[in-house]
Amino acid sequence: MFRYVFAVILLAGGISGDLMDGIYSCPNNVPLPLDVYVYGCEQLPCHVHNGEIVYFEMDFLVRNSTVTITPGVSIVLGPLEIPYELPEEYLIGCNSLIGDISCPLFANDVARYGLGMKVEAPVSGVTVNLEFWLEDDWGHRIVCYRREQRVDPPRTLENYAMVTSTAPHTTVSPVSRSRRLTPARTVTAIGTDGKSTNISISLMVSPCPATIGHPP
Repeated sequence: MFRYVFAVILLAGGISGDLMDGIYSCPNNVPLPLDVYVYGCEQLPCHVHNGEIVYFEMDFLVRNSTVTITPGVSIVLGPLEIPYELPEEYLIGCNSLIGDISCPLFANDVARYGLGMKVEAPVSGVTVNLEFWLEDDWGHRIVCYRREQRVDPPRTLENYAMVTSTAPHTTVSPVSRSRRLTPARTVTAIGTDGKSTNISISLMVSPCPATIGHPP
């Protein structure tokens, strides 16, 4: 089994929050996850420093059996959804299931899925809405949720040193050289001053052996 690695600078000691109180449902009555955990985030909107990776896990209930699961991510701007095209090898969602449950999935299974997303924005201080879902063998969404993501200014070198030194008990496997970013997508977001600005966000997914702890 594999999971996705994320930068140690994001861990801040491995703190994660169960954020279901701030999770919104998707259209068409697609079921919500049972739980959502975002590392380094205690409340919504989650904050990420520009250039860093947001890593999340979610638990979800399988309602109908499926051999495969396929992930999808989009940026939601009002009535518009701007999808990202993940690399083909990362569309095999079964590879990023965590724990004892693996594909094929059967009705009433409770599975855990993890994904890392790198945020690269030309400006900081904006909030975007992310939508994430999984599809079954027939292309039907089996779980979906939306949440806000705040993009903060990049960390300084001093910030990096301080954060990594506070996480001595966190084990992170070496970063794979095969990591790839999806093509950046530029969208329009609204800043705290009410002005619109362009933001470019890329996704980074990096399969590696599961060597870091996850929420209980």
